Amino acid sequence: MQALSLSYQRIGQPKRIVLGFSGGSDSAALFHALLKLKETEHFDLLCVHVHHGLRPESVDEEAQLVKLTQKHQVPLLVKRVEVSRQGNLENAAREARYAAFECALNHFQADVLALAHHGDDQAETMLMHLMRGSGAQGMSGMKEWSPPYWRPLLATRKTAINQFLADNQIHWLKDASNFDKAYLRNYLRHTILPALEERQEGSVDSLLRFAEILTSEQEAWAGMEEDFLQKHAKLDLPFAFLETPALLLEHIAFQRRLIRRLANFTGCSLSFEQTERLLYLTRRGIGQKVQLSKDTHAFFTKKRLHILPEAVHSMTTHWQQPGVLSGFAGLGDGLHEQTIDARFMEGAVMRQVDRDDRIIPLGLTGSQSLRKYLSGKGIDQTLRPFWPVFTRGHQVLWVPGCGVSQEAAVSAVSVQTVTLKFLDLLPDEIERRH
Repeated sequence: MQALSLSYQRIGQPKRIVLGFSGGSDSAALFHALLKLKETEHFDLLCVHVHHGLRPESVDEEAQLVKLTQKHQVPLLVKRVEVSRQGNLENAAREARYAAFECALNHFQADVLALAHHGDDQAETMLMHLMRGSGAQGMSGMKEWSPPYWRPLLATRKTAINQFLADNQIHWLKDASNFDKAYLRNYLRHTILPALEERQEGSVDSLLRFAEILTSEQEAWAGMEEDFLQKHAKLDLPFAFLETPALLLEHIAFQRRLIRRLANFTGCSLSFEQTERLLYLTRRGIGQKVQLSKDTHAFFTKKRLHILPEAVHSMTTHWQQPGVLSGFAGLGDGLHEQTIDARFMEGAVMRQVDRDDRIIPLGLTGSQSLRKYLSGKGIDQTLRPFWPVFTRGHQVLWVPGCGVSQEAAVSAVSVQTVTLKFLDLLPDEIERRH
């Protein structure tokens, strides 16, 4: 178990670790290995046992784990969960288990939860993802450290774990359901992986090397994604968009990654078919709305692909009240700074657009709907409800980034002027552009 100590060093030597303790062979091995490691590293070890209630022997197993942890003076939290038997039982059990893990972290006020996934588990996971049509991200499998989850045995083969158990005469709980080939993971574990090893010795080790290579490549891709997103995307709800002219200059593989990244930011996981449809519409779908999930949709404009949750319009404003300066220092840049006739200051406020707002555009005499005005200025439909306006009632005086009204503009009859400063980014700004 030397790999455990090295892994502990890599994740920063945490001083409080919760172990997901089923009592099976893998978690039993990790439990005893952590007990040994804590003798030299002096961290707090705690355990959580998730009681799924799916097998009658679970009650006796829980009692054995309570006795074992008490013997070693390790605090144990038992979480009983309800698992729906409708649909995929494996997925339902996993979701319930991880929800219990989150509760345990909060209960113990810890930031690290150790899990006993090992190399053979990693190979099984990769095959499962391959069967589902996953890309490189899915095929890279589980991560050794994906906060708060720590998998220190991920590079350790099952044979090494079994040898550790035998050498140290460690008892573990046997779960008969682990041999039920009706479950896909068990079928891969007891049928497919042995067949691969029989046909090509070292197949599992090759899969693990493949996962390691893909993980490194994923990290490199992620860095490239961050560089692109900082320059050509906004990820600050209620705004989530990519600038499509820049997107379309990239390789199609990178385009797919960026679109999935945008969707993930809004909590939406795209299928391959959805990703391909969005790619197609970036060139041809101006004005189209595409439902991606029950709560998320995409919208295409001439310059942007927006992905937004349906409830975005109920969110509160992100805008700050502008700073107000008196003086005659020029007319401002029109984007974040504008000088207006001081006569219109009384009762005026900065807020978001209201549907009844109207403006007299500079150089005209008649008023028009502010929504129409924003459309004429090329403001994307999805951004218009959130645009900041300086207004007195529904009489709009200044629209940052677009223009000042005819009535509030400085003229020959202006006696005093006031310079307004809008202190935030505009909805279509990724960064302040000078």
